[in-house]
Amino acid sequence: MKRGQTSIEFIFLILIIVIYLVTIVRPAFDSAQSSFEDIDKVTKASNETQKIVNSINRISSLSDGSKETLFITLPEGVEINCYNEGKLDFMVEINTNGINPNIESCAKDVCQKEYQTSPLNCEITQILGAEKIIVEKDGTTITIKVG
Repeated sequence: MKRGQTSIEFIFLILIIVIYLVTIVRPAFDSAQSSFEDIDKVTKASNETQKIVNSINRISSLSDGSKETLFITLPEGVEINCYNEGKLDFMVEINTNGINPNIESCAKDVCQKEYQTSPLNCEITQILGAEKIIVEKDGTTITIKVG
């Protein structure tokens, strides 16, 4: 009788551990993974936008006809916008699964950051996914277009 009782107690203990893992550890893991994905998306958007800004700054200091080709790769839910008044910005949708708490600096789960540059001629106003971008100087105007 003692062996049977020990086996049942062992099974009951394993059952409690599994219930703990499913109810406590798994949601915490999902939240941490979601936060990591959001941070990764914002970081990639910032790096790709900064790549364009750096190209604009380099081209603006060079002579007419200067051109630089960039390959931009953005994750899903990320967009870079170009405005003719010399402004670039990126927008990132975060917390798409609703697990994470709201972030104060990202209103309504959209993070946005603006970059000021030289006056631009934006032939492409929005960059999504993977794009080949050409930054070109013609006189005093810098043009951004699809390559």
